[in-house]
Amino acid sequence: MNTLRRIIYILVAGAAFTALAVELFPGADFVSKVPTVIGLGIGTLATLTGISVYLEGSLTSAEKAVLMNGFLLAVMVPTVYASGSFMHETMTSWTNGEVHYHADYEVLVEENGELVRTNLVNPEEFCKDTSHESSYMCKINDRTGSTKYHEHNDQRIHLEGTFKTRESASLAAFFETFGGKITNEELVYPTTEGLVNVTEDGGKEIKILVKKGVGGSREWCVVGNNAAKEWTCKSYGELATSPENYVVSPYTQNPSNSEILDKIFIVYDSKTAQQAWEDIREDDKYEGFGLKKSGEGYDG
Repeated sequence: MNTLRRIIYILVAGAAFTALAVELFPGADFVSKVPTVIGLGIGTLATLTGISVYLEGSLTSAEKAVLMNGFLLAVMVPTVYASGSFMHETMTSWTNGEVHYHADYEVLVEENGELVRTNLVNPEEFCKDTSHESSYMCKINDRTGSTKYHEHNDQRIHLEGTFKTRESASLAAFFETFGGKITNEELVYPTTEGLVNVTEDGGKEIKILVKKGVGGSREWCVVGNNAAKEWTCKSYGELATSPENYVVSPYTQNPSNSEILDKIFIVYDSKTAQQAWEDIREDDKYEGFGLKKSGEGYDG
């Protein structure tokens, strides 16, 4: 009965501390400390087990009670901390918990007067030097990017997990996960053919064209500050004036209806944003380039 009472006390204390942390420390990252706390719990269990085995015959009743309380705390504290940390992350996240969204995209870059389709560096190459996880786990998961934001060599953005802020779920954040960069003026994109690194130079500019919506309400819009307000994309109630505040629409992949996903064309060439917008609205292609479909979740 005493053990059950102590467990209840620990659970109540954990719930109270979690609620307090949500109010006082909404920006704190408690989840990153979970492996450390669990490791300390395992180490404590191993130590207490060694003590109880070595001193089994000479322990008094009081000492045995202390050891039992130690075992209880070594198990319960990491458990309560882990559950409280994930609850805190969910309750304070911009996404209000885990999400699993997708969008299809292309990156087209003008080289020597011709527009060229690029392909993101494949998982095999990316995994050799990844800092997000071990190379082994990266290869097992077959992804370029991080656990939360990645691509499976399929020209499809995968947004998966809990995101603390809007910025951490943005299109710009997606590029950062594989060592790239995208702003209104600069594009850095590691490809299978080498690194693309271009900036707005007066003659060429970066355009981000997105087809959003469902059914008959799907329309092309532009992400960036070089577009008219009426055809600037809206993202979660805000005008997407840069890749830093554009987040893909909340739709998951559906092989029978891939039209629900955002279609994103990132283009670097000499056209203005309006010219690019008018071009792609004609037939869902940019200078004859449509979305390349191959790999996981595609129709062919």
